[in-house]
Parts: sequence; structure tokens; C-alpha cells
Amino acid sequence: MREVEEIAKNSNGKVIIYIDKNESDEIGSFLKIRSNFETYVLFRQQVFENRRNKEIYKKEKISTKCNNLYALRFDSGKNQNDRIYCLEFHDGKRRIVLSKLYFGKKSQKINKKLKSGLKPICNREYKFLP
Repeated sequence: MREVEEIAKNSNGKVIIYIDKNESDEIGSFLKIRSNFETYVLFRQQVFENRRNKEIYKKEKISTKCNNLYALRFDSGKNQNDRIYCLEFHDGKRRIVLSKLYFGKKSQKINKKLKSGLKPICNREYKFLP
């Protein structure tokens, strides 16, 4: 069971964003870059309003067993193409966990190498405090 740290929640507490504690240093440093932080803020505003811009936050279909994987997509215009892969959990609340940072995705498709790297993320279990 992995631990999470809450980093944001909407005003009614129905949508909560967390960061995987094991990945927090790497993801936190990445989000401190201004253009990345701006993308994160836009993502946060949209999920809090129950909207989704597929250019920024998109469901990733890698297998039928992994149906709660999403990609937070970063592209600063320099073909950066980095991703933070997120898991979503629904238990009366929408819980989004920033789970894994991936640098420099090369194509729109998910190749076999990336898919094999993402499958273990889908099996992660998190402990949420009430």
C-alpha cells in the first residue's frame, strides 16, 4: 500500500489531487518549472469544474485491466512531450493521484516499452486518509 500526500482539493471536497510520496521529489521538481506549473494549474481548474481538455488530461487505454490511468500532458512548445501518469479512484469522491513522471514521450501512440512501464502503475494501491 503506497502513501499519498494531498496537494489540492476543490471547494466542496469532492475532487482531491494527491501526489505519490515515493515520486513526490521528482514530480514536485518538475512542477516547479514555470511552464509546467501553468499546465498543472489549468488541469487543476478543469478537474475542479468537472471539465476535461484532452490536450492536457487524457485517459490512456493500455489494457482492459488498467482502466483508471490518465496522462497529464506537458508540451512547452519545444516538443517537450513529458507526461505525469495519474490514477483516478472514485469512492464518492474523485481522487486523482499523480503517480509517475515520464520524460520525452516520442510519439502519440504508446509503444510496447512504455506500455510495459505503465502496467505496474495500474497495480498500485493507495492509502487515502478520511
